[in-house]
Amino acid sequence: MESTADPAARSPIGALTRLSTPVAVLQYYCVAAAGATVRRMTPTYVTVQARGTIALPAGVRKRHRLDEPGAQVQVIERDDGVIELHPTLPVPASQAWFWNEEWQQREREVDDAVAGGQVTTFDSAADLVAHLRSLPEE
Repeated sequence: MESTADPAARSPIGALTRLSTPVAVLQYYCVAAAGATVRRMTPTYVTVQARGTIALPAGVRKRHRLDEPGAQVQVIERDDGVIELHPTLPVPASQAWFWNEEWQQREREVDDAVAGGQVTTFDSAADLVAHLRSLPEE
């Protein structure tokens, strides 16, 4: 495959950027996190309005819960000229602590410990309390 210095020339969207009418290509990919299954839907074309506004198709909005109040789309412009849209839902302020990077790192550590069998389970609260009382004091 021959490479070219112009990223727009390699991009499937690159050809559209040269059109006189602004058009955005929305290519939707759904990748299952547990495997390499990729579902690629037929590309859908949406028109970019004067102020840069685009309307996502109703089915896409519904599948990704973008029809809910406060829903947002993260926009990533890649070096190869592709514009990615990633649906996001804002986190309520009361839950923001859980989603910060430090807390998420701790969550991953706990998940690893559980997966590695590095946990102790108890049949009752009384068994837990008895175990805690048997631990040496620090």
